[in-house]
Amino acid sequence: MSGLPRRLSPTSIDRWRQCPRRFLYQDIERRPFEDTKTYEQTLGEVVHATLEWLVRAVDADKRDEPALIRSLDKSLSRLASTGQLSAADSSRMRAEALDMLLGYVRSGALSDVNALKVETTFQLRLRNGAAIHTRIDRVDTTESHQLHIVDYKSGRYQIEADELSKETPAIVQLLAVTEASDIPVERVSWVYLRTGETISWWPELQDVEFAAERLKKVLRRMHLDREYLPNAGPHCVGCPFRAVCPVSASASPSEMPQAA
Repeated sequence: MSGLPRRLSPTSIDRWRQCPRRFLYQDIERRPFEDTKTYEQTLGEVVHATLEWLVRAVDADKRDEPALIRSLDKSLSRLASTGQLSAADSSRMRAEALDMLLGYVRSGALSDVNALKVETTFQLRLRNGAAIHTRIDRVDTTESHQLHIVDYKSGRYQIEADELSKETPAIVQLLAVTEASDIPVERVSWVYLRTGETISWWPELQDVEFAAERLKKVLRRMHLDREYLPNAGPHCVGCPFRAVCPVSASASPSEMPQAA
C-alpha cells in the first residue's frame, strides 16, 4: 500500500473507483480546494444530529413528535449560531427535515431501539498498519442478542436491496463492527428517510468472508495503481480539480457524458 494514505474511508475508496486522478489530487497529494458545503449536505447534518439526540437523550417510549421537533429545533439553533445558515434557509430546512423525519418517528422505528453505539467511528485495520475509518449512525442489539448496523440516508439517491452487499460503505461497516466486537452482526440496514424505505442485508458467515475478499481486491488494485488515470464522466462537472485535470479542464458541461 506504499504511496496510499495511512487513513482511508469508504468515501475515499469510492473516490478512487470513480476517478483515480481525483483520488490522487485529493487524498494522496492533498491539494487544497474549496470545500463549500451544499444545502443538501447541511440538511443531512441536521437530520443526523436530530436523530442522534432522539436516540441518546430521549427514552424510547417518549420518542414522539414533540421530542422530534425539540430535537430538530435544537440542531438548527446550534447551526444558526455558527452563522452557517440564513433565516430563510433555516425555515426551509426545518420543513424539509420534518417531512423526512416525521414518517420515521411515526412508524415506531425508534420506539424499541436498544442502541449500543450512536454516531461512533469504527476503524478497520489493514495488514500494513493503515486503517479504514467509518462513522456509523447506530449499532443496536437485536432480540437474538446480535448486532444491527443502521445508517440513515437523507439524500435522493437510492439503491436496490440486492446491491447493498456490494456497496463499499456497507462492507466496511460490517467488517469494522465485526472486528471490534465478539458479537456477530445480524443485519446491516440503510434507512432512506425521504421515501420511508429501509433496505437490509443479513450477512451469513460466507458473506463476511466474501465482503472481506471484495474489499481486499479493491485495495490491491489501488496499491498497484501508478498512473491514477482520470475517468471522465458526469462527476467531472462538480469536481474541484477540474481546472487542472487533463481530461476535464477544456471540456464544457455540455460535452460531458450524461448520466442515464
